[in-house]
Amino acid sequence: MWYRSQCENDRRDWGFYGLIAEEVGEIAPQFVHWRPANEDDAPETISSNGLVAEGVMYERLVVPLIHHIQKLTERVDELESELKLLSTSQSDIG
Repeated sequence: MWYRSQCENDRRDWGFYGLIAEEVGEIAPQFVHWRPANEDDAPETISSNGLVAEGVMYERLVVPLIHHIQKLTERVDELESELKLLSTSQSDIG
């Protein structure tokens, strides 16, 4: 998602891209900063684990993302090889 920071030290005319901590927490809670819920928290902000997501640990996402990019690159290479083979076979037939 795109947003403007509310932090005092960030420029007001800059925008940023980020992830929604609650959404990340649903699929990968190990990448989220959590705190205990308190009576001031809106019920919809309290996760099923009884905690409130406060932010994403972006630094922990880098290594798994690199791994998945490597796997996807390998798969693309395999598919390109298959496509080349099929194209060659097709031209031999035609």
